[in-house]
Amino acid sequence: MNESLKFSQFGADNGQLVIYFHGSPGAPEECAIFDSCGKEHGLTFISFDRFSIHASVTDAVYYQLLAKEILKKSAGKKSRYRRLFHRCIHCTANEPLHGW
Repeated sequence: MNESLKFSQFGADNGQLVIYFHGSPGAPEECAIFDSCGKEHGLTFISFDRFSIHASVTDAVYYQLLAKEILKKSAGKKSRYRRLFHRCIHCTANEPLHGW
């Protein structure tokens, strides 16, 4: 499988990369909730459409494909791992983005 995964992007165009994994049921577009906070705080949210991966791709091959796509999107940028839940983000002019 050599095709790139479909994805949605929200927030700052060239901000620090944040990979958002949508649930099931779910869709990459649910990441839109982070658009204004991402723009305000210099974060670029990418959510891959995991359902665009063929159903025959499973187990280790599935995770290797996701890792390959994340590496392509990060293009060598420094990154750090954080778990980010939408209920933890309170974006106001006087309050910073929690954990960043």
